[in-house]
Amino acid sequence: MTARVSIGGADRTRVLVDGIEVGALPFSEAVDMLPGRHQIVGVAMNGEKKEIEVDPAAGQLVTIDIGQPHPSHAIVVTHNDVGRKKFNHDNAPARKSKATGPPAITWMMAGAALAATGIGFAFVVDANAKADQANSIRTSNQPGFCNDRSNPTCVQLQSANDGATTSSAISTGLFISAGALAAGAVVTWFVWPRDRSFRVTPAVTHETVGARVSLPF
Repeated sequence: MTARVSIGGADRTRVLVDGIEVGALPFSEAVDMLPGRHQIVGVAMNGEKKEIEVDPAAGQLVTIDIGQPHPSHAIVVTHNDVGRKKFNHDNAPARKSKATGPPAITWMMAGAALAATGIGFAFVVDANAKADQANSIRTSNQPGFCNDRSNPTCVQLQSANDGATTSSAISTGLFISAGALAAGAVVTWFVWPRDRSFRVTPAVTHETVGARVSLPF
């Protein structure tokens, strides 16, 4: 279970959570964070910095103002609090960062599948050519011409047969690999997480101060 931190302050103030910039105020939502200690820094337009350290518990909603130099103004509220006024965080900041598309592994697998398919067809053509060569040798010679295995024509026939068999086996393996790679590309395209977000929501009580960051998967 995560905590939420709502961050207030002057417009265009840059906000950093644990050293990572999550955007500039004002935020439209609170920021979700993992329970525990976090450092939130506000950098004003003039370069002045304000730092607030929060230590929210799971389920807490923390409200802070990074225009204040100390966390004494933060308010923490748990989701189960009854009869306690909660901070209105309609204008609290939310920072979302979406992935630009499918991962590179998807394109790599798709490209490898296409390459394997193309090479597989090349081996199919080679296998057919060698099979045709073997058939031509058989039809142009008398039956039993290969009784003498040392016969050059027989050696040529055996080489053509072996080449056709080898090329056919290689093409089959390439087609199977291409199918597996294509399936992998499709799977990563649909199941790879496309959205990442940090959310902060403010809250204050006389007992605790806290914040939370969460990432959706």
